[in-house]
Amino acid sequence: MTYELALKLKNAGFPNLGGGIGERYIYPEPSYLGLSRSQACYDPTLSELIEACGDRFVSLNKYADNSGWQTRGIDKKFEKDMTGIGKTPEEAVAKLWLEINKK
Repeated sequence: MTYELALKLKNAGFPNLGGGIGERYIYPEPSYLGLSRSQACYDPTLSELIEACGDRFVSLNKYADNSGWQTRGIDKKFEKDMTGIGKTPEEAVAKLWLEINKK
C-alpha cells in the first residue's frame, strides 16, 4: 500500500488496529528516523480491510491479464454497486472502504 492511500484511510477514520509504531506502519518517503508519530499511517492487512467493509463487501476479483484487482461492494441501502480498483488486493479493498465511507 502506498503512503498516500494509507493517509486517505487515516483521514477518513479507518480504525488504527495496531498498538504502536512498528512494522505495520508506513511513513512518507524518504523514510528516516525522527519522523513524528502523527506522520505514521497504519498499514492494514487484507483481512482487516475486508472486515472493515462489513456486510457491504461482496467480492474481490483478479483481472485475467494480471493487470490488477477489482472489488465490489454495495451501499447502505443495498441499492447501488460500488467498486474499488487497484494494483494489489489491499489497494482495491482500501479504495472500496473509502467509497463505502464517503461522507
